[in-house]
Amino acid sequence: MSPERTSQNHYRFTFRDLTFFRTTSQLFDNGLPTHRVHRALRELRRQHPADRPLSELQLTVNDDGVLARDGGTTWEAESGQLVLDFAPNHEEGVVAALKPAVPPPARRRVRKRDAEAWFTRGCHSEDDEPAEARRAYRRALALNPTHIEARINLGRLLHAIGQIEEAVEHYRIVLSMAPESAMAACNLGIALEDLDMPQEAFAAYAQAIAADPACADAHFNIAKLYEHAGDELAALRHLREYRDLVR
Repeated sequence: MSPERTSQNHYRFTFRDLTFFRTTSQLFDNGLPTHRVHRALRELRRQHPADRPLSELQLTVNDDGVLARDGGTTWEAESGQLVLDFAPNHEEGVVAALKPAVPPPARRRVRKRDAEAWFTRGCHSEDDEPAEARRAYRRALALNPTHIEARINLGRLLHAIGQIEEAVEHYRIVLSMAPESAMAACNLGIALEDLDMPQEAFAAYAQAIAADPACADAHFNIAKLYEHAGDELAALRHLREYRDLVR
């Protein structure tokens, strides 16, 4: 919020400023500790594009803290973690709806452009600042939930820090949108194996191979599953495919 000053040194607030002020006041009224509200707003300011006001967001309070909603995507303000299947309930503390549910075409184009910028930022941060990369990918998805590359990359980084269940959710969302994504299917298989779900992992690897017969990692991993199941012929067949692909 950046109110202007008049020539008499008084503050002049816009309607958007007043709406945001009312929203933040209601966050305090919902019983959330002051330091949690300030931290949530500070994190939202970091996550949100600098040229877009926070008053565009819909803010809610639940037992875990402040949730932010932008279009069809909801995330935890303090952590940036995506919240799936969130539906606002006015009887459970919805603070304010501050923007149209469906943005016009021009706004959708701006959001996708901003999402691409956050995705690029995530790619550049992965090696040195993986936590920052995760935040950037979450922000990209908040702006454009259909950004497949951001969702796959976020899933991979979440898997690396042990948040495997959430990684699985992201891969499955990708495959619901793009079942031909061999990378998402193969990554899903790896995550499911780490969750000790070999049958589901087998199906994921098979989907990866069906989508891209040249997916070497899927051939190698499914060969191991065949070997554990006692099907040595199938295991050898996929190992030969793997060797041919990586030569």
